[in-house]
Amino acid sequence: TLEDAPPLAPPPSPLPPAPSPAASPSDASKASDGAAGEGAPSGGWWPFGGGAGEETPGGGGGGAGQAAQREGGGGDGAQDQEPPSGALEGALRRMGGDGAPLRADQLQLSDSQVAAVRRCVLEPAGAFYVLSVQQSPLGTIFRGNLRAEPSALLEALDERAPHEADLEGVRLLVLSDPVPRTAQQLQAGEEAVPVVLALSPAVRPLRVSGGELGLAALSLGATGLTTLGYALSSFLLANDGQLLEALNAGDTSPVATALPIAAGIGALLVLHEGAHAAAAAARGVRIAPPVPVPSLQLGCFGCVTRVLDFPRSRAALYDVAASGPYVALAASLAVFVVGLSLSAGLPPPPAATDAAAAAAAAP
Repeated sequence: TLEDAPPLAPPPSPLPPAPSPAASPSDASKASDGAAGEGAPSGGWWPFGGGAGEETPGGGGGGAGQAAQREGGGGDGAQDQEPPSGALEGALRRMGGDGAPLRADQLQLSDSQVAAVRRCVLEPAGAFYVLSVQQSPLGTIFRGNLRAEPSALLEALDERAPHEADLEGVRLLVLSDPVPRTAQQLQAGEEAVPVVLALSPAVRPLRVSGGELGLAALSLGATGLTTLGYALSSFLLANDGQLLEALNAGDTSPVATALPIAAGIGALLVLHEGAHAAAAAARGVRIAPPVPVPSLQLGCFGCVTRVLDFPRSRAALYDVAASGPYVALAASLAVFVVGLSLSAGLPPPPAATDAAAAAAAAP
């Protein structure tokens, strides 16, 4: 019963409020320093950050636990914290590439890399004014005021970051704040604002395993059989079921009748997945080989294609996702029109003629 339930744990402390846009860097530093002693765990996997692992425009911040964690020392117990189980750990395990989940400090930038991002990328671009830097379980988060459209900021990051030696392999993403809102922030109506998420070079694209390639090959063979079966089912009732009788008698000649339909379905599937692959190559999005999903009702339910790396923008992801359906729709309409033109001069099937005669003779 509810009376016997244990009391709920108090909610975690909310993030310290970000300074106003007009605040000076020293004011931002004071605001962050004032939150450093609120008892939140330093660094590690604390989902709401924590003052001891946060840096500010003033250059100070707590930093004791985070520095000790990077150097392999103690530091307020941050080194002993383990990543949480669930979807986050699974994603980090795959991005690590060596079978072990990446730790929080492996995802985050070093102090020199943080300084390079601010001094050589964000400040010269002028599209994002940094108020604070948080070392989070998802990487290093730069929070501040967005002074241009997100697309303009992303273009500036892509233009300046590759020229910095300290930032080789570092990924800079523009997205809504990934740190969950606290209950107090949700009640106050606060919404997630755009931030710059920086990922260390330890984060690598997902790899395609041999098991995935084997599964794709097996699924392709099974899809070929189900597609041929679907094509044969289109003729089961034709000519009073003579095709089914021939198949039951061991005659394989009806298979040749169904091959054009099976080949047409396969061609549409190849066009669909080829459009995905072409758009991914044009937009720089890495994808895995498609895995067909066989279906006894339709021949094939389509394919499952994994995205192996972060798309550079939503527009790039949309182009990759929408290209397949658009190309397949255009090809399907073309096949439909060709089929109608080829069928225009053919007589109606006997079953339709018999049904029409029976309906006309009915009182």
